[in-house]
Amino acid sequence: MGDLGGKANSIMNIGALYQIEKNYSNALTHFNDALKIYEELGNLKEKAKSIRGIGEIYFLQRLYDEALEKSEEALVIFEHLDNIKGKVECLNNLGLIYQSMENFSEALKYFEEGFEISENYNDLKNQANFLKNIGSLYLAQKLFKKAIKYFEDTEKLFTKVGDLEGKVVCLQSIGLIMKEQGKTSKALVFFDDALSILNKIGETESSYAIEIKKNIDDIRKSQLKPKQIVK
Repeated sequence: MGDLGGKANSIMNIGALYQIEKNYSNALTHFNDALKIYEELGNLKEKAKSIRGIGEIYFLQRLYDEALEKSEEALVIFEHLDNIKGKVECLNNLGLIYQSMENFSEALKYFEEGFEISENYNDLKNQANFLKNIGSLYLAQKLFKKAIKYFEDTEKLFTKVGDLEGKVVCLQSIGLIMKEQGKTSKALVFFDDALSILNKIGETESSYAIEIKKNIDDIRKSQLKPKQIVK
């Protein structure tokens, strides 16, 4: 039985590698193979993790109905096991799925529940993650005042837990709002701060850095008089 458990874990790990490589078909096959073994062993915790993983693959494939079904199935098992970590991760996934479906009210419900649980357990990292996601919801709806408030609160939490990448996301998001509102000078301050952090941690060519540089370049070009723009 122990060998079977180890085999299932190895299959899950291989599936996770396929997921990273965006080979979703093979990832799905491996997660389903591992699921069958966990079911045979009666290992509910690992069963729930594999089901959650399947849901994440469906989400990445934009198969949102299937992703919802698997995420909800995993959530029920984690709740039965009173597994807080697993429950919180499922709530986050469900919120992200509903956000992608532009069902913002449902997404908010799951993000707020996840935040409340994280707050009860003094889990600052997950608190910050859920606040960031709520800020993103408001940003998607162009509710800029609310979005800024959440990103500012989140940035403080990410600073507290030492999550520099999370801090960058918040600074970048506020910069995007300022740019959208035509407050380009303020936007530059946030973009420059975010880029400075990325430079310090050696992420100068990351997707975040590339996008921030593009936004800075766009603003600086827009601030030039027409005759100053080199064609």
